[in-house]
Formats: sequence, C-alpha cells, structure tokens
Amino acid sequence: MNKFSEDSKRKLGYTILYIAHNVEDLSKSKMIKLLYLMEEEMVRRYQAPFLALQYEVWQYGPVAKEIYVGFSNTPTILREYVYTSASEDGTYIYPNKEFSPEFFSNEELAVMDDVIREYGNMKACELKDITHRPDGLWYKKALSKGLIEAFERQECTSSDEVIDFAELLPAELKAIYQERLAEVEAVNSLKIDFQSIQLRRQGWDGEDGLPLTTDVRNNFLQVLHVADNKTLSGITIFLDDNGTLGIEAKDVQAGISLGNTAFSYYFIDDGHIKGESHVPFSPDALLKIIGSFYPAH
Repeated sequence: MNKFSEDSKRKLGYTILYIAHNVEDLSKSKMIKLLYLMEEEMVRRYQAPFLALQYEVWQYGPVAKEIYVGFSNTPTILREYVYTSASEDGTYIYPNKEFSPEFFSNEELAVMDDVIREYGNMKACELKDITHRPDGLWYKKALSKGLIEAFERQECTSSDEVIDFAELLPAELKAIYQERLAEVEAVNSLKIDFQSIQLRRQGWDGEDGLPLTTDVRNNFLQVLHVADNKTLSGITIFLDDNGTLGIEAKDVQAGISLGNTAFSYYFIDDGHIKGESHVPFSPDALLKIIGSFYPAH
C-alpha cells in the first residue's frame, strides 16, 4: 500500500471501517469482494473510480493484491481503522473507531450504502457467484486468457491479469472514466492529498474558508496531465481560505498561489523575497516556475 497517498490510505481505511461497522462476520474474503463490487458500481453509475485499486483475476474472484497481502497478518498500515481476529475458518475484521463521512462525496456514500444493502448479508461463497457471473469482468478476462480451465485443473490459483473497469461502460463513456482514473493515479503517485481538499465545504477552517473553486481544481488537473512526476515530486499542496490552491516547494523557500485564471509565486533569493503576481495561467507557465525552484531538475 506504499503507492497510495495519505488521502488514499485514509479513504481505504475508512471504507473498510464502514463495511466492518455495517456487516456482521466480515471475513477478509468477503471484504475484498464488497470492495470490488463498490468499485464496479461507482464506475457504472458515475464513470469514476472509487478507490482505484487494481484487481487481478484469481481463482476465487477479483483480488486487490495489496489488500489481500495487507490483511494476511495484522493490518499494521490500517490498524488505526480496523483490527483482525484469526479463526479456523479465516481472518475476520472489526472496527477500531467511529466512521467519519467527511472524506467521501455524497455519490461515494450512496454507492457504499447500496452495495452493503444489496450484498452485505450474503456469504463470501455467494458473493463469489456474483463476481463469477458469465457476463462479468472476472469471467470475461479469465475466459479470454485461458484461466478458467487452468483454475479448474488446479494448475494455478492466481494470475497477474488485471481487470479493466472501463469494459463496464459503453464506448462513449470509457474515455471519461479513463481520464478520471488517470487523475487519481497521478495524485497517488505524487502522494499529495488532493481529494480531501476537493471535498472541503464552506467554512472548512471553522470560520469563512471557501471551498476549492471548480476552475482552480481543473487548472491543477491540467498540470497533472502534462507534468512528469520528477517535476512535481518536490511539492506539497494546501487549500487557502480564499478558495485558491497553495503549492509549496519542499526544501526551498518558494511557493505558488493558483487561482481561477492566474497564479502568483514567490521565492527567497539571497534573503530577498522575489516573485510575480497575476501571471496568466497555463500548465506550461506554472510548471516552468516550479522547475525554476529546483534548477538541478
């Protein structure tokens, strides 16, 4: 789970916590299947990833390897959220704290509720029948790669074949999902906390703090689309109380304030503050300034 940002780990932890609060006898196998069904439903309904986990085609269903391995013993990374208890018939998961909805959109909460309502009372073996249905992604991928026969002959129990959730969608919607998935993966790879910033509402700072504006959000996503990880690896981001996005350079005294149509920046040079205000926004212009903070890059 090291590839996830703090935002993503927190969201994953709270999701599993929510399931543990609402589903009795939650085994590891059942939890993984419910997470998978939530991902499917989010993609179908909103053409957006939920947790953006990679699911591989294994014998008993789609499996997110990071989760399977992470819960093979005590879930040290997510121990703030849940704890496990081993028994003869498997590993079971229990809540370790109260759930907090503030890290989820209304759409995500609705998907979580609906999946738990429909599938939460089923046994893991019953959920296997759901994920293995012939018109489902697992079956189609397993069939196309010759894995159905391999599983039946006990030649293997897992594979590294990855399920593509875009296959749930008609052609005209696939590109929308793929773009949104790329955004999440870019944020995760940089390990910056962008999702929680996007979810903050009016008064998020306990006073009159404004939420992130749509234009600022879209500006930053444009930057993510064209930037390489090396250029952005030295930044942290935060929400200003006026709804703009603060971008600070690590290890050097420099920063940027990104607005709807323009940005400002500053840097310390030989003890003097330098910079410029109201620079017209473009991804290339902003990335050029970030690059100037780290000339060695």
